[in-house]
Amino acid sequence: MTKPAAARWHSILAVATTLFATALTAQSTLTVGPGGYPEIGDAVAVAQPGDLILVQSGAYLPFHLPIGVRILAPNGATVTTPPGGPGIPWVHNINPPTGQQATIVGLSFVTNPAYPPAEPPLTVQVTGNVVFADCEFRNWSDYQSTAVICNGDVQFDRCRWNSVWDCMSVLGGRVIANVCQFQAYRVGWAGSDPGCIVASNGEIALHFCNLHGSDSIGSPNFLGSPAIRLSGATRLSLADCTVAGGISQTWASTAIVNNATQPVRHARSNIAGGYGTLSWYPPLAGPGPAFQGAAQTATLIGGGGSTRPTIGSTYLGSVLGPTNGLVAMVLSFERTAATNVPFAAQPVHFDPAAAIGFSYGSINNYSPWPGYGFYTWQTATLSASMSGMQFWLHPLVWDGATFQVGPTFGGIVY
Repeated sequence: MTKPAAARWHSILAVATTLFATALTAQSTLTVGPGGYPEIGDAVAVAQPGDLILVQSGAYLPFHLPIGVRILAPNGATVTTPPGGPGIPWVHNINPPTGQQATIVGLSFVTNPAYPPAEPPLTVQVTGNVVFADCEFRNWSDYQSTAVICNGDVQFDRCRWNSVWDCMSVLGGRVIANVCQFQAYRVGWAGSDPGCIVASNGEIALHFCNLHGSDSIGSPNFLGSPAIRLSGATRLSLADCTVAGGISQTWASTAIVNNATQPVRHARSNIAGGYGTLSWYPPLAGPGPAFQGAAQTATLIGGGGSTRPTIGSTYLGSVLGPTNGLVAMVLSFERTAATNVPFAAQPVHFDPAAAIGFSYGSINNYSPWPGYGFYTWQTATLSASMSGMQFWLHPLVWDGATFQVGPTFGGIVY
């Protein structure tokens, strides 16, 4: 690292004498479930920005979230509509105002399985600065509805999608997914070829994710679908991901259809079309193309992996970057909205004036990827006093000219 660059970043690259050097302001805790509020929406109605809503195991009604609070279900909880449809599709509006952040951990947003009659789906519509961790989005409804719609600064950590319609639609903003699973399913009554991500605008960054387009097995009339469809000005980057098109008896599907104006950036990822029998003579059995549409490129630097922050354990992770490169790990106690700062290749999610330089050093030579190495890190043991609080670790890889910004690790401690 050159001396001018180090001087510009001295406030965040000094090693912290202790992990938790920043005081955290305690907020109110509201409990949902036995002995507390009967529904999540009831707690949201009286909560103040920054409060913690602690949700006990059980099934709860859908809710809107117009303020920046933390919703934590340590043992998991389900959000679903009551049986007794038909009804109109329910939209969860998760829309904290500018300057606030909402964090949702451990909730499963599930279409009610009662049938007949058909139950309305649950769509989670997100704007503003929102983080989801350890959540599930499951939509098996007869009604056509995308499981999640994003048009804000949204991050998903260790989340899962299972849907007979599109798993996620991105209309704008910036969406980050770390260690997530996307699975679309093709069924005859749904009348569509669902994919994992459909985007018409915005920026999407996927790290250590698995995406599989819908398979169509058992009927020659249905096609497998691409895992990702892009259009407009969408920008997509993938690191250490697996992306596969769906399987079909007829047409071999593509993994990524890119009709956007920007190329897809990808590194260390397995991208493959689904298998099928092409409808030409003579028939040809084989996989579809990995990409279709605009030219692709492979220039992304970054990567990493993590466990969830749990009381009584250390928080572990690693950053993957060019061998002999330099990496800095920055600590913050809130995830800010994406901010453009000098000398960073992508927006960062911390305040450079308040963040702490947790650690920095060289990337070693051990790696399954030629030319890349690991930089590993470990926190102090997370104490019970941090329950319900959050911290974030941000890897920055110096490439000699700019900081390449890796995925943001962390979240609520539980």
